[in-house]
Amino acid sequence: MPTWPAEPTADGRECLAVHDITVGYDTVPIVHGVSLTVSWGTVVSVIGPNGAGKSTLLKALTGRLKPLSGRVLLDGADVTGAASPSASTRCSKRCPSSSPCSSGTPRR
Repeated sequence: MPTWPAEPTADGRECLAVHDITVGYDTVPIVHGVSLTVSWGTVVSVIGPNGAGKSTLLKALTGRLKPLSGRVLLDGADVTGAASPSASTRCSKRCPSSSPCSSGTPRR
């Protein structure tokens, strides 16, 4: 596991790569066609109104919910739908909007 602040891997892999995932419950899609990459040492926030699919997306990224389609790669390994405590720990920390970590001014 990398130390903080993390350095890019020698082969240029991203920490997290998401390829066109659609996530939902049963067969009902909630989040459609998300693709993104996150470099080592980068902090990312997912923001939006209640019911927008933020928690659903994070569940898919951490393997707690299998995407209806698409792929999730963690440090180059395909972890799509594979529940892994280490993936959850390495990939995200969730802060509810009422917590102290959400106070402050958003920055670009």
